[in-house]
Amino acid sequence: MADDASSEALCSIETKSTPFAVALSPDARALAAGLVTGRVQCFAPLTGALVGTFRPHRESVRELLWCTDASSGSGASTSSSRLLTGSADASLAMHDLARPSEALWRHEGAHGAPVSALARLPGRSGKVVASGDDDGAVRVWDLRCAP
Repeated sequence: MADDASSEALCSIETKSTPFAVALSPDARALAAGLVTGRVQCFAPLTGALVGTFRPHRESVRELLWCTDASSGSGASTSSSRLLTGSADASLAMHDLARPSEALWRHEGAHGAPVSALARLPGRSGKVVASGDDDGAVRVWDLRCAP
């Protein structure tokens, strides 16, 4: 059993509704929470300050994945402002948190069932991702190609 000092949360954040998914950005500057309302709220992870909110879906946001859009020669991420979301409405959407009001990439009906998993394929600078749904389908997407 951990002692009290090591088991305390660094920060406690209250969202406006039930979070179904959370994801910390690769640079640790943002914590995204996907909510049952179809909204995403982004917070400063150590202070809990709300830094942004947007609504990428009509139904609950069930999965979140930060996608880097560039890498330095060392392989370190140079940008982590792009967030891919998967929803109970079976759609996928990519938003840049600098301008979240419009999607960079969106695919309505990406799946025939609610999206339940997202993963980035290594070595593709966040441009190729996989998604899975509640019916067992897994699909691979090239985000450079608009659906």
